[in-house]
Amino acid sequence: MLHGRRVLPELLRELPKGAAVFCSSDLLAAGLLIEAGVRGVVIPRDLAICGFGDLEIGRAMEPALTTVSVDGAEMGQLAARCMMDRLAGDRSARRISVPVNIIQRGTT
Repeated sequence: MLHGRRVLPELLRELPKGAAVFCSSDLLAAGLLIEAGVRGVVIPRDLAICGFGDLEIGRAMEPALTTVSVDGAEMGQLAARCMMDRLAGDRSARRISVPVNIIQRGTT
C-alpha cells in the first residue's frame, strides 16, 4: 500500500488527466486511492484506478475500488499441479486460463 502512495506523484506528472491505472494488486491500488485523496485528486474524473484480487479493503475504500476478481484457490491448485508435473519430468508447454471477472465500482 505504501508503494502506491509513493508512486502517485510520479504518475500524476507522467499521465494525462483522466488516465486510467491498472494495478497488480488491490493493496497497491488502495495506496494510490489514499494518496489521491490527500492530494485532492478526484477519482475517477482525474485518474481512474483498477486493482486486482477483490480484497475486502477495496470494498471498504471511498470510492469503492474497481477490481479484477480471480479464484485464488483454483489458481493455486493449477500452479501446484503444474509444478508437480514438472517435478515428475513433464516438460510440455501449456497454456492455462483462469476465469476472471471485472467488478466495476466507484474508481472507474
